[in-house]
Amino acid sequence: MLQFNTLRNRFAHEPQSTITQKDGDDLYNGMGDHIRAAFHLHYNENLSPAGRVRRIGMIIVILLDRALEHLQDAKLFDIALMEEVKDVLKDSPVDREKYQKETDGRIRARFEELKKAQHKET
Repeated sequence: MLQFNTLRNRFAHEPQSTITQKDGDDLYNGMGDHIRAAFHLHYNENLSPAGRVRRIGMIIVILLDRALEHLQDAKLFDIALMEEVKDVLKDSPVDREKYQKETDGRIRARFEELKKAQHKET
């Protein structure tokens, strides 16, 4: 994104600028492996520098769109989860206390398992 911002600034301050091979190379080299892999799908070796920039921009837009969709899904999942929690918690105080203790125990156990697994990886 910083590389795109550099291009944007140059064109904002120097409207006669053109996209050079170096611009395309710099943008490509600044991208992560997953974007580079997507870039090479149906790759055209005769792609102009502007075409390279456009292609990388399209890939980023697609990835950002997908990331937004994931965030929206996560929000909906959280809403569904909270609705379920509210349904469970509306029971009697005794049942609610028991459920909270059991749930807290399960969450803490999962957390400890994840923590142990992470330490084993490092």
